[in-house]
Amino acid sequence: RAAGHAYLASLALPGVATLPAGIGLGLEPLLRAFCAVDVLAERSKRYWSYRWRLLASAAVLAAASSSLRLLSPAHGDLIESLAFAAGACGAVAIYLWVALSRQRNAYLDYRALAEGLRFQMYWLCAGEPALVTDHYVHKYSGEIGWVRHALDACLVAHPVSGLPALRVVRGWIADQLAYLNGNGNRRRRRHHTRAVAIGNDLLLSGLLCAAAALTLVLTSGRSYASLLALLLSGMKLATGVGAAWLSLNNKMGHGDTLAQADQLRGLYGRARVALEEIEAGAGSSAEKERHARDLLFALGKAVLEENAGWLAAHQQRRLSWHGK
Repeated sequence: RAAGHAYLASLALPGVATLPAGIGLGLEPLLRAFCAVDVLAERSKRYWSYRWRLLASAAVLAAASSSLRLLSPAHGDLIESLAFAAGACGAVAIYLWVALSRQRNAYLDYRALAEGLRFQMYWLCAGEPALVTDHYVHKYSGEIGWVRHALDACLVAHPVSGLPALRVVRGWIADQLAYLNGNGNRRRRRHHTRAVAIGNDLLLSGLLCAAAALTLVLTSGRSYASLLALLLSGMKLATGVGAAWLSLNNKMGHGDTLAQADQLRGLYGRARVALEEIEAGAGSSAEKERHARDLLFALGKAVLEENAGWLAAHQQRRLSWHGK
């Protein structure tokens, strides 16, 4: 519901009922579908994130098994074997759970559908007859072809003369720039930078432990066996945790998401400059409206292409089974 209110607020509309009858009839099913799909996308992402954290934890347990043997001199071998078996079996089981449940794939599908619905709603409000399905996810008809069918199914009314195109494109650009420059993206960037730094620091700590262990062996032989074992265990633990940390951050795709946000920020920024030139031009109101409609269509097509590229990049991280 919050996503629907945010969309209407971008057009300075209190509700669908305030729209002309022809637009409201077509917009209402699109808006309901958009709200539902946005919730499903976030829920799928959350579930997938929790499961991948469990997978990373199991991998760390297996990597730390040699360090856990130091807990008991008498039963160290048993503790190491049990920890490694539990971590390895848990990692495999969770991987199968994540892959077969298609939660990661579902998030990508729902996100693609939500973005398509967003653009179709803006086009519909401006009376633009173009269809998102004519410009979106053509290359992925085998895997997410249902997205195009869902978009078509939500179009229950033909576009009619709607809100002024200048108003629609102005609200669209302002809403997206506010989101891209908002606290959410800044917080995501800080978290990504911190996560990469922590992972690299852990890997560096592992290398330092290895260097210290090598120096200890070369200078003192095996005179300090306990310290040597502790350094080697620390090396394995630090490198295992660091690798799992960086892998989790990479699988979540935060870096790609931030790069996409930068691209979209530049795209919407150029569109805002073009809109300001249209509004400041010396043409008549009809000419400005026509130029704004052209900008609305060109902007939607460009952003759809950008989102399709983002989807293609994330397709490489899809989790599936039997090599599919």
